[in-house]
Amino acid sequence: MSTIPDGVEEQRIISDVKALQVYFNPKRLRIIEHLIHQPRTIHQVADLLGVPFTRLYYQFNLLEKHGFIRVVETRKLGGAVEEKYYQVTALRFVIDRASKHTMGEDRLLDTLLGSVLDDTREDIRESFQSGVLDMNQKPPHPSALMLNRAVFRLTPEQLAEFHERLTDIITSLVTGPAEPENSQYYGFAVTLYPTAFMQDGEAETDET
Repeated sequence: MSTIPDGVEEQRIISDVKALQVYFNPKRLRIIEHLIHQPRTIHQVADLLGVPFTRLYYQFNLLEKHGFIRVVETRKLGGAVEEKYYQVTALRFVIDRASKHTMGEDRLLDTLLGSVLDDTREDIRESFQSGVLDMNQKPPHPSALMLNRAVFRLTPEQLAEFHERLTDIITSLVTGPAEPENSQYYGFAVTLYPTAFMQDGEAETDET
């Protein structure tokens, strides 16, 4: 059953370009995932990710600075040494469309495309090179790459239903059981946009 942890908002708005660049990064998204269900220290997250904890201080500082995570508890370890427990500030982070007025529409679009699509491409490439992704497999094999692009027609009602269903699926996965047995990380990127590729009367046809 999906639950929202105490003190965590369901949604928070991303309103500046620096925050967008910080958030849409595969490594930082993995950190955020580990801080959804319960507060954790940098050392605990490092153990879960299998990386040295010293590599995460910079990432945690960035995430905290831009409001994606916060310290919810501090424990004394002895002397002046303190151990901080972090948790996300929200389950979902949504782009503030009004930010186009402060940073410009072109810059906002370039930032989104670079942060989401370029980072996704690099993450897929690294996954392939590390052997996690197997190009010889097909979905739903756990090592397969699912990649599809299509053009289809939707009514406003169908679009609204699709958006609602997709949001519900994502929310259920994010707030579901923490680190279920026999699970692994999967990257997920989705884009849906009105396309100029096949407007009425402009579709390409083959003439013989």
